[in-house]
Amino acid sequence: MKWMRTLPLALTLGLILTPGANPGAAQSDDASKIVAMENLWNQMQLNHDAVAMEKMIDEDFVLTDYDGTLLDKKQFLDSIKDMSIKLTRRCPRE
Repeated sequence: MKWMRTLPLALTLGLILTPGANPGAAQSDDASKIVAMENLWNQMQLNHDAVAMEKMIDEDFVLTDYDGTLLDKKQFLDSIKDMSIKLTRRCPRE
């Protein structure tokens, strides 16, 4: 019975410590890739580039908007194509 309490603890510690085994450079490379993808995503939305966005997202894509509205892939792409929607880039405060 004692192993039933020890095993979850060992698994949890393994999951926590595993990322620490990777060098910091690899983590910063991953972070850079994520930021680059986010910037690309933002540019596609700002430029109403639904063709590029369609290549980036999966068929099962579902977006939950800030107000809780759900959009499937087609609805999301239609919103990107909608030229009446004016998006702006807002820089974070420094």
